[in-house]
Amino acid sequence: MKMVLRRIFGLALLTLVFARAYAKDESLDSASEPKFAKIAVISDGHGNRARWEASLRWCAANGVTHIVSMGDVAGLSELESFLAQMAPLSGVPKGRTFLVPGNHEIDPGNETRKLSESKRLVTEVHEKFGHAVTDDFRSLGIFEINGIRYSASHAPIRPVPEEILPDLHYSGVAMRYHAARHTARHIYPPNEVVHELVAHTHKGGIVRTNLNTILINSGTISDLRDAKDRPGFAVLDEAARTMSRIDVETFKPLQSVAWNLPVRMTDGSYNGRVLTDCEAVFGSAASGRVLDPVRMYDAIESSGGQFHN
Repeated sequence: MKMVLRRIFGLALLTLVFARAYAKDESLDSASEPKFAKIAVISDGHGNRARWEASLRWCAANGVTHIVSMGDVAGLSELESFLAQMAPLSGVPKGRTFLVPGNHEIDPGNETRKLSESKRLVTEVHEKFGHAVTDDFRSLGIFEINGIRYSASHAPIRPVPEEILPDLHYSGVAMRYHAARHTARHIYPPNEVVHELVAHTHKGGIVRTNLNTILINSGTISDLRDAKDRPGFAVLDEAARTMSRIDVETFKPLQSVAWNLPVRMTDGSYNGRVLTDCEAVFGSAASGRVLDPVRMYDAIESSGGQFHN
């Protein structure tokens, strides 16, 4: 009887040890939020390993708690191996990493792979390293950090201020058109989102819009398209209440603005959620944030409920 009790006790103790170890391992990868978030937003690296490494090592040394990758990390064929090498450098766990695909990951011009297949593959890769916020560089994703909601789309999909568009004389007409052509779609986030993250234009800026949102383009850590800009990334610091753009070469601020933190949400309904184009249009039309809801409704109807180029 004593032998049986000892075995039962030993088994229970062993189970408890393994359970604690498992819980400890899970906590390393959890999305539990710190009291104050410090979010690095990085985009348009285009496979530039030196710049990616420099940016992520700065994040590790400066207490960054969350990473938002806004796309054009690398081509789809090398994306997984690239992220596998880069992701550990920041010290940010998978549960606090958010990934948005760029046009270079989706590669819509690749005739050997269907767009739907590219979207599926990039989503599978992103889910190995964090939250796949959306599956297309022209889709609007919504996610939440510490009760604050952000929208994210690699390409700007509504009219944006001139400050984040590349200089026409420096980049040329074709590049200017490439950066801005998706803005004619007039797709807006719902009212509770007051921070809009975009990329694609390679022109950084933090600007307040006429919709009383803050539009954040972290810029590029790779190739510039404006002679007045510098390669860099954005840092949103809740504790310091600042939004900044950081030079990736000197690590000095390129821009810094005061951040009045909005009211935090508590329902958690936007943790990594993808907001479809139709939801965005109809939700925003009801709140008066779509400039021409009738035209957008017709566009949705004529395309069978989806937007296409």
